[in-house]
Formats: sequence, structure tokens, C-alpha cells
Amino acid sequence: MINLDNGSVEEFYKDEAKMMVLDILEEYVKAHPNELRRRDIINGILKANKLDKTSAEIKSKVKNLLQGYSMMNASMQSDLESIGCTVMPGKKHYKIRLHGDNRYQVAMAKTGSDRRGGLNLASEINKIMF
Repeated sequence: MINLDNGSVEEFYKDEAKMMVLDILEEYVKAHPNELRRRDIINGILKANKLDKTSAEIKSKVKNLLQGYSMMNASMQSDLESIGCTVMPGKKHYKIRLHGDNRYQVAMAKTGSDRRGGLNLASEINKIMF
């Protein structure tokens, strides 16, 4: 059993750091299939630790929520807030922050201008926040 200390990083949801590390390890194994010993060790760790899909579920929710985005409405703001995002209005953009923390912030246009804009924004949010 390997125990990791989160250091000074605050978790925004239960076992967030553990799930993120396990997710990174899973991605590493897929990207480096020829590193046999590392693969075996990492697979052993992954097998011994249940990989909660909270992060993957949130990423999927963000993608579905912002697909076809054209403008913010109360329902969308409520959905963003339900996953831990704070929505702060500005003149031309909203600032979307994860739990109000300005280190994890994305600008969101008040009116979307292209058909892929929502998906691009979802990708940016997921990379920065989840």
C-alpha cells in the first residue's frame, strides 16, 4: 500500500488527489506500453486502488453542458455551480473559477460566436480544472 500526502493542496471533493494521481497513472500506462516493469507496477497499484470516476463524470457533464453554447442561462449557471464552479459576470465575458480559486479560471464569452466554441471551452475547463 502506498500512501501519498497531499501536502498543502486542498481537495475540492473527496479523494480528489488520489483519483487524479490514479488517472495520471492510467494515462501513463496507455502512453508507454513498452515500459514493462513500470506498467506492471502501475497496473498493480491501479488494481489495488478503486478508480472512482468522479473526475471523468464531471468532465463529461461539462462537455454535455457546453455543447452548442450560445449564451449563459440560469440553468447552465446552476449546473456549473453544482460541479464546483463559480460564475462571475464581467462586461463581455464571464469568469469561471473552480471553487472561487483564481488559479483555476477560464474566461467564457457572454455570447458564443462559433459552433465549436462550447466544445473548445469545455476542453479548456476540463484541462485546467479537472
